Amino acid sequence: MSLETLRPSPAFKDVLPVEYKDLVEHGPYNNRKGDGSKQTIKVTDMGKFKEFIEEHPMCAGCAMTLFIRLAYIGMPNPEHTIVVGTAGCGRLAISQASVPFIYGNYGDTNAVASGLKRGLEVRFPNQKKDVVVMAGTGPKRYWFPGHDA
Repeated sequence: MSLETLRPSPAFKDVLPVEYKDLVEHGPYNNRKGDGSKQTIKVTDMGKFKEFIEEHPMCAGCAMTLFIRLAYIGMPNPEHTIVVGTAGCGRLAISQASVPFIYGNYGDTNAVASGLKRGLEVRFPNQKKDVVVMAGTGPKRYWFPGHDA
């Protein structure tokens, strides 16, 4: 849960993609202004780096990927954040992110998150750790013939 988890072994630096090197060296993790305050990441900065999600297995034009990127940009300290969610196609993109992700069941994501938050408070008493729940019911309309919403 720090920049060190992203740092590759020096032996692999010459074979890593340029975008990955750019994320590690200049990305939003621990990116501070000269005065030591946390740099604000805005939606307009989204295209500057490939952020947390490189290529993804989602359908072309999927809005879930945009939602995930916006949610991750809004995290104040992604290096100290854990995401809890349920199974679904959106998790394919989250699983490739550089923020730890824990699968919960459909009915217990809040319980998993609250237990995880309490455990993190015990384990790291002097450091704030964020736990974010990303869960939902999916599409609001059935797209299969013969089904009515």
